[in-house]
Parts: sequence; structure tokens; C-alpha cells
Amino acid sequence: MATAYKHLDAGAAQLMQSSDLERIRYIQRDRFIEHSAVAAVLSMLDDFVGRPISVRPPCMALIGDAGAGKSTLLDEFMQRVDKHVDGAGTRRALYSVADAFPTLQVLQTALLAALSIPSPLTSYRERWAADDMIKRAISELGIRVVIIDEVQHILNLPRPVRPALWDWIKWISTACRVSVVCAGIPGAEEIVLRERQLQSRFAVVRLPRWVAGPAFAQFLSAFERSLPLRRPSGLGTQEIQKALLRESQVKQQVAGVTHGVKQIIESAAIHAIRTGEERITLPALAAWRHLCANSA
Repeated sequence: MATAYKHLDAGAAQLMQSSDLERIRYIQRDRFIEHSAVAAVLSMLDDFVGRPISVRPPCMALIGDAGAGKSTLLDEFMQRVDKHVDGAGTRRALYSVADAFPTLQVLQTALLAALSIPSPLTSYRERWAADDMIKRAISELGIRVVIIDEVQHILNLPRPVRPALWDWIKWISTACRVSVVCAGIPGAEEIVLRERQLQSRFAVVRLPRWVAGPAFAQFLSAFERSLPLRRPSGLGTQEIQKALLRESQVKQQVAGVTHGVKQIIESAAIHAIRTGEERITLPALAAWRHLCANSA
């Protein structure tokens, strides 16, 4: 029966004999939709993992609006890396999240936690103790990429303190011979663009907002294939692209942010199941508004 739904990918097609509720729950799950922008970033990250160890490994500042898909992309990368470890206890990437007020001690503690090491930091221990443990663990585990997400939180600290934190992040790369990836919203990269030493180390990579065109059509067509609806919707058409951008402008005050676009499509797909339409129509793109009104 799955072969009757050629507009769907294999996972969605298998759901077509399931109940409406099961199909709705499938639509609501987290998903990763690969498209040209994230594919380019994943390729860079794969290169970071596979390149020879060097004194000055390349680093990345991954910048995008809240909801642009940075954390989803990094989660996908971590899952892919975990599938290709090449020895017992070996890891290739380390993921941590910067606290809302990320002092040096807080950042050290976050990396130690990601390494499953209890923090040695107390009022009686020097900061070098934590740095030494981080350096030794990264080396022993074979880690090649260290990710620090939500790095824009450094901007919550007093301005004179911020350069020292970025110097420490650069130290992680140099001392441990690893590529560091710092992900954050626009503004997080300001010191990277201003300080020459950081400029020479970090490539600033931006996840753009969507605009109508072939790239958006590719993303929408791939997204449509993951939605267990009985009829094709043609999400990649110019008409629907423009309507989605208008709706996302209303929803988030910014047009073309990935998370908002996904929420609009998911609400429309659920509406299509509940009404029996079984495809996303132009009027259905406003379904998210009714959900917001009902929850208010």
C-alpha cells in the first residue's frame, strides 16, 4: 500500500494505514530536513572531524536567527558522528550549551559535564585544574570538534569580561588541537569580527532566512514528503512559498525563519487530516492562527 503514496518518503508512507492521531503525532515530532544551507555546514563539520590534527585548527561561528535551525543542525551532526566512532570510548565531537550568565567557571563546568567529569572547581581550587582535566579528557577521547551552543549569552556579561572568555575558547582550540564551533543569534559574532586573532581562526557562517526561490522550494518539497497526507500539496510552488513567507511574517514578525515556517506547515497538515482534505491548501496555512486563538 505504501507504494500508492509516491509523493511521500518511506517513513511517512508507512503511516498511511495508521489512525489520524498517530499521523498527527508523527507530524508533531522533531525532524531534520536537509537543504543546501545546512548541507554546506554539515560538510564543513565533517571536514573538521576528518582533517589531520594541526596547531591552528579551523573554527566556526554559526550564526542565525532564533529558530533558524542551528541547534537542530548541530544535533543532527552529533547523531551522525556518534554512528561512526572508531573505538571503545572514542568520541569525535563534544556538545555543550552556554549558561545564561556564562562566566569562565560556568563554561568550564559545562564542558566538564559534557565530558562526564565532576567539576573540581571550588573556592580553594585554581581554574587551571579544570582546564587541565578538560585538555586531558579531550585528548584521551579523541575529540576533534567542541561545540558551544547559545554563545550569545556571553553578551550578558560586562563588556570588559567578554574578550577573556573568547580568549579561553581560542585556548581550547589551540591547546587541545580541536576545531571549536560557537553557535548563536546575530550579534554573538561581534567580537569575532572585531578581533584580528579571532577573525583569523573563526569562519563566520550564517544560516539565512528563507526567501521565495529554488532553495526554499527544495526545502518545502522535502518537508512535504515527510508529512503523512494522502494527497500531494505542492508546497514548493511560488504561490505557496509566498503565502508561507507572509504567514511567517505575521507569526514571528520576521519572514522566513525556519522554525516559524515549520510550525505553520505542521498546523496546516494537522488541519488537513482533521478536515479530511488530506492536503495543505492556501487557506489551511492560516490554521496556526486558530490554534493560537483557542489557547489564548
